[in-house]
Amino acid sequence: MTSDGWTDAGSGNWTKAGTYGTATLHTGSNTLTYALDDTLTATQALNTSSHPTETFTVPVTDGTATASTNVVFTIDGSNDNPTVSALVDHNLVEAGGVANGTLGTATATATITKGDVDGTASYDTAALTSDGWTDAGSGNWTKAGTYGTATLHTGSNTLTYALDDTLTATQALNTSSHPTETFTVPVTDGTATASTNVVFTIDGSNDNPTVSALVDHNLVEAGGVANGTLGTATATATITKGDVDGTASYDTAALTSDGWTDAGSGNWTKAGTYGTATLHTGSNTLTYALDDTLTATQALNTSSHPTETFTVPVTDGTATASTNVVFTIDGSNDNPTVSALVDHNLVEAGGVANGTLGTATATATITKGDVDGTASYDTAALTSDGWTDAGSGNWTKAGTYGTATLHTGSNTRSPMRSTIR
Repeated sequence: MTSDGWTDAGSGNWTKAGTYGTATLHTGSNTLTYALDDTLTATQALNTSSHPTETFTVPVTDGTATASTNVVFTIDGSNDNPTVSALVDHNLVEAGGVANGTLGTATATATITKGDVDGTASYDTAALTSDGWTDAGSGNWTKAGTYGTATLHTGSNTLTYALDDTLTATQALNTSSHPTETFTVPVTDGTATASTNVVFTIDGSNDNPTVSALVDHNLVEAGGVANGTLGTATATATITKGDVDGTASYDTAALTSDGWTDAGSGNWTKAGTYGTATLHTGSNTLTYALDDTLTATQALNTSSHPTETFTVPVTDGTATASTNVVFTIDGSNDNPTVSALVDHNLVEAGGVANGTLGTATATATITKGDVDGTASYDTAALTSDGWTDAGSGNWTKAGTYGTATLHTGSNTRSPMRSTIR
């Protein structure tokens, strides 16, 4: 027995290792037991079609002669399920910042390890189909997830995940968000199946808030005589603010540093060149009130279309954004103005043959102007009113008691009383 590889285990027992397990000869009970070892590679490799035998020789002697017998054990194989596992290389990271301008990590890859100790493991296409995977051809299968799309490459035994930063669910992630996306990969050996869950982790990023504005109409300066021709004194911009992964609020610190004044009740004001803007945070509107008494506003004419810009800032507590709200003011024509101040009264000459002199002349100083242009003497109106062009910028008109002369160069008018001798 010893020469045949048996080992004396004591107490009348002898053992010998076989291919698929171990045999033990119990001399006291005249039995040979065989213990199958299912951990052995050879045993694991057996399948339902496998029926190998394991033979052990038992020898005896009478002290002079010997004899032996072969004890043959048959092992019927069984099917072992295939195995599959996956290892993901890294987390994905959402793009963030302004319009996803801060790049993240858009892809990750899981390496798939599949096997079968007693057969061949292949991807279970029927299970893939029933689980919502789509055959993309060339051994590739795709499945849309919540935050992106997974692609199973059966040829390379990899599963890639492409994060889609345009999806609402992805955009909604913030720095505190770390959701997982799970995809099941099934395999089969033709009889039994197995699967593994491939878990990708997405680390969210902060997206900047957004803000925009829409102004309803232009403002129009009042014109005419003393602003008697009304214009359009107010305009309103509707503010649209938002944050795909948080809450956008007005940035009060930025408003203050930009010269806005807290007017209380959620309102902020800022004086401009032509009027005053008021930001109503409660209604998300910005109103602009044109001040027709301002010199800059009065100076506008019909050819004037200046703009007035106010910056509205927002924040999500981390990132900021702002928009320029632009109001357009259409100028109007203000009538020119003219006034006169006479220096003194005239006095008729009296006495004998007007020998007692009076005050023969007086002068009126003419003040003319135009807040949004240039006032000049209206020669057509002078002519139609009976004035005569005397040359050199002078105009004369006979009155009841004398003659007036308008000196356009000096902006004076001198009436003279006629003297009769």
